Amino acid sequence: MASLYPHKIHGWQIVYYIYFPDGTKKRKNKSFGIKQEALLDLQDAEKIEAFSLKQTLGHNEITYFIHKKLLTLAEAEKLLNTHIGMLTNQITWDHLDDYYRKYINNVGSPSTRQSYPHKIKAILEYFQKTSPLSLNKELINNYITMRRQKVAKATVNKEIIALRTMLDHLVETGVMDKNPAREIKLFSDLPQRLPRCLGPEELKSIMNAMKDYYACKGYFTEIIITYLFTGLRRYELLNMKKLSINFQNHFIRIIGKGNKERRIELHPILIKEIFPSVLKKNGERNGAYFFGGLKIPLMNENSLSRAFRIFLRRKGLYNENSLHTLRHTFLSYLIDAGVNIIKVQEIAGHTSIKTTMKYLHVVPSKTTEIEKLDYTRYF
Repeated sequence: MASLYPHKIHGWQIVYYIYFPDGTKKRKNKSFGIKQEALLDLQDAEKIEAFSLKQTLGHNEITYFIHKKLLTLAEAEKLLNTHIGMLTNQITWDHLDDYYRKYINNVGSPSTRQSYPHKIKAILEYFQKTSPLSLNKELINNYITMRRQKVAKATVNKEIIALRTMLDHLVETGVMDKNPAREIKLFSDLPQRLPRCLGPEELKSIMNAMKDYYACKGYFTEIIITYLFTGLRRYELLNMKKLSINFQNHFIRIIGKGNKERRIELHPILIKEIFPSVLKKNGERNGAYFFGGLKIPLMNENSLSRAFRIFLRRKGLYNENSLHTLRHTFLSYLIDAGVNIIKVQEIAGHTSIKTTMKYLHVVPSKTTEIEKLDYTRYF
């Protein structure tokens, strides 16, 4: 009978048996980090045991258990005594769309969750009459050729990565032997654009213009200055919790892309002036979020970006800057100040050092590089 056990490494483990029509049986196990998840799959494992023992497993049940990773493709074929091809009608793009949405909700940032439908919309429309199991390298290359007539290479790369993720699910569940999207090389010759950062005069103008500006529920000035002194992404800033700020040791813990945690030291200006101002405006609110909000942040990312654009326009400032320019500014000035680039990569939360290296020599300087060359001492 299916059982649940504590596991030294994984947390929890269910053990169950599969009974085959030829009279043999197979012992199976599956591990979980959370007990509640293990209990849910324990119920399914008990069903597999009962159904397989009575030999009453149907195609729908088999497909479900494959998706739950309680059965492999080979085990399913042995249980049905037939080729798994009979189950292909159960694998649809709607199923993959649902899987990808759940996947993004688990690992993606709020902005990624918001944009995920746009990444796969073209895929779903193009392949709607093609079974996911019949995809091959040629069909995917035909899709890429079509998309390149409409969108940039970077956009195609994002779509192929999304397709890889969906088809990986079918490989992991034993429905497909290999992922054809993994055979496709992403475009590497993408145009490289330098990050734009604020020059000294622009910084001065923005600081002066914020003094009498009210927006974002009254937190506008504090948010913008925190942005400039931490370089956080929009969702990281707005989702910052009060408990993640260590006022005693002057640092914050941030959960960034891919649910990766990093620590950022706090500038004295934030500790002495900005954060006390925020706490004062919070008043007696007991919300979890530092910039307001009980169960969700007081503002969303788009509202914050829109508020910054309106601020620039109303103050007559250079409106080609975006809110993300503040992050570029922070990272560029850190490097310009002599901070080790590896440390800057760590602070920024960049996976690749190549991303961080884009910020080298971005800070505007009154003296050009060529003007630093001086032969006059020889004359």
